[in-house]
Amino acid sequence: MFVEVENLPFPTAPVAAEGILTISERDPLRVKIFALSAVISIVWSALTFGVPTPIGGSIGIRQGLLSFIDITPWLSKFMPGAIMGVTFEPFPYTFGFILPGLKYVLSMLVASYAIWFFGNWLVLRIKAPMFSDIQKIYTPTMTTGLLQYWSYNFVWASFLMGAALGVTIILVIRGWKFLAKAIVSLSKLKSIGQSGYLPLSFIMMLWIGGVIGYATLIMLLVPDFPKIILILFLVLLPFLNALLNARGLGEVGFGVSIPYPKQLMILVSGYNGTDIWYAPIYPFGYGMGNVAAQYTYTIKVAKLTETNPLDYFKALFFIIPITWIMSFIVTSLFWQMAPIPSQVYPATTTIWPESMTRFVFFMKNFRHIYKFELIGIGFVIMSILTLLSSILPIPLQVMAMMWGFNLMPYHANALAIGWLIGKILFEKKFGKEKWNTYKNVVLAGVTCGYGVVAAVAATILLISRALWHTVASY
Repeated sequence: MFVEVENLPFPTAPVAAEGILTISERDPLRVKIFALSAVISIVWSALTFGVPTPIGGSIGIRQGLLSFIDITPWLSKFMPGAIMGVTFEPFPYTFGFILPGLKYVLSMLVASYAIWFFGNWLVLRIKAPMFSDIQKIYTPTMTTGLLQYWSYNFVWASFLMGAALGVTIILVIRGWKFLAKAIVSLSKLKSIGQSGYLPLSFIMMLWIGGVIGYATLIMLLVPDFPKIILILFLVLLPFLNALLNARGLGEVGFGVSIPYPKQLMILVSGYNGTDIWYAPIYPFGYGMGNVAAQYTYTIKVAKLTETNPLDYFKALFFIIPITWIMSFIVTSLFWQMAPIPSQVYPATTTIWPESMTRFVFFMKNFRHIYKFELIGIGFVIMSILTLLSSILPIPLQVMAMMWGFNLMPYHANALAIGWLIGKILFEKKFGKEKWNTYKNVVLAGVTCGYGVVAAVAATILLISRALWHTVASY
């Protein structure tokens, strides 16, 4: 639907496509640009996150100024609650190169500042019951990470739930003809091999089988949970979220999802039992349609590289069982190297207990945290904006706003700076046509360099941990 019928641009898909084409076709100019970008990214990434954190941590160097400057505590003297900082990592700046245009950039900035800068400041000043939780817990010394965490959970998660639902429902109502056309086209496929798409009957068989199996499992595990609510959230919500996520990827290059779907389901159901919290509903985001949206993105990449999408799905079905087997082998090897949890794997002794504490906290207080008033406000505001944007030429792009709501102002600033550098500096220097041709190669190289540093950093950290490991208990 989004690739063939609406033909959305998918701004980040050409980056992946250029990386594939550069490596496979070995065009000399592309290879030079790719290699130079990768080298610059390796140096940049090593200085910003490779040395100060994973690599530096193994040799005694802690996080430094080249990673992030937190301005939020200082800003609290003038605008308490407002979040601001400066990031030095390469991704936000270079990803700005591929943003579709000024309208998208402005929408992203407006949304980010509306919530995390001005919004956070206002909720501390407005005396209303729905803002009382964040007002009680806030202190001027809060860092960006801490303030973001609590303000998101006490205020903005509820708002974004409603906002995402409002946008999605209006988009479904507006785009039902496109959806119907896509379904009809799939049902009339004559040659599966030439079209590159799985037949509709096979897709429906997988989907219906998955839903029936999933619903049956949850009903067996939590027999008292309202069945209608469960089926509604296992069928309708993932479908709506898949449409929202895929449109986000198609219009701005980044997926947008309905936050906390499990909590929303429990909130709507009115169920008070604790057993539903331990049921495997949307574990790690699976089952919410995000993977389906990623497949849409992959099909777009396949089209750009003149690859049959069906070949990708054949490889996927082949590799999944191998991945399952290898995951058990790799986990067993790690477990043989050192006990889990232990100090050899710091996340297991720090993040795991913290995650469990947060889980129990939200399980006991979620009705107090997620607020119907804020869900309603988010729904009304974004559904009206979505409707207006389809009728009037307003200077805001709804999907870019939804993306901006999830961005901190310093990331939004970096993306905007990157877009301006690409537009004003590189486009003028190399020409619009040449810059548009090779900017995706530049970003592919930057991504490669970033990945190399991340892999090397993780390897060095792992080796450094293994060097001093003994059989002694931890």
